[in-house]
Amino acid sequence: MTFQKLFYLLFFVLLISCTGGNEDDVTATQNTVSNRILKFYGPDPALTTPIAQNQSFTIANGKVTNYDFGAWAGKGEIFYSGNKITKIITSNYLTPVYSNVEFFFEYDNNVLKKIKGVYSGGTVERIDVLRIFYENSKISRLVNSQYQDEYDITTNNYNALSRQYAFAYSGENIAEIIQNIGYYSEAQGFSAGINAPTRFIYEDYTDQKNPFSTFPVELRVFLSSVISTNFQIQCKNFPKKKTFKNPNYYDSVEQAEFKSDSEGWIISEHEPNNPLARAVFLYEIY
Repeated sequence: MTFQKLFYLLFFVLLISCTGGNEDDVTATQNTVSNRILKFYGPDPALTTPIAQNQSFTIANGKVTNYDFGAWAGKGEIFYSGNKITKIITSNYLTPVYSNVEFFFEYDNNVLKKIKGVYSGGTVERIDVLRIFYENSKISRLVNSQYQDEYDITTNNYNALSRQYAFAYSGENIAEIIQNIGYYSEAQGFSAGINAPTRFIYEDYTDQKNPFSTFPVELRVFLSSVISTNFQIQCKNFPKKKTFKNPNYYDSVEQAEFKSDSEGWIISEHEPNNPLARAVFLYEIY
């Protein structure tokens, strides 16, 4: 898998700090404390053929209020209640299949438990529900299920086509993710199908700071798990090596180097032994 394919694979998963021991025993979440917020990620202007599209974020009063990812994922307006994201309304996302896509964030004791995506205005409407499970102060699993409508959610107790991501950690960074396709029900949980799982292995982390950790936890989960599957967004740092393994395909390895500023925040991403940045990170300081 090339960097470009990874980048376009829907888009962005995890400095999450909670309390508790058993799954779902969570009381609080926390993101990196900083006087900056990421406002741009994209190709270095010096590149003649950039391999990533621009991703820009609008900042107002210390919050991300809008994003613009261009043709590949459209735009989004972010709504808050206090410091918690409640809704994201998109435009030019998955058009012309759907003319209207909205995401609703559901919490339990201020901890994000679900993101519901309502896709309408198309020939076939649908609802996606991303369920977030916690264990030992971190996200342990993400389960993304597809439904036809609200009635399907309440009646489909055994047959919701779903994709599960199970996380293993090394400190505050993801070490491995196991992806399975199967079915989900509220009563029985997730049941894997017959397809072989895919393993995402993250290695050789730097001590440089992840630019996306300047975002609220909820926004990082959304970017890494709804708009994309770029789970390194959720980590404290960035890995230099990512390996994708599936018995039905060749293994794929991605490698990268990073440069940071005097405070340790990553400012550019490079191919190994290539001084020309393939992507840069710009911040708004407040």
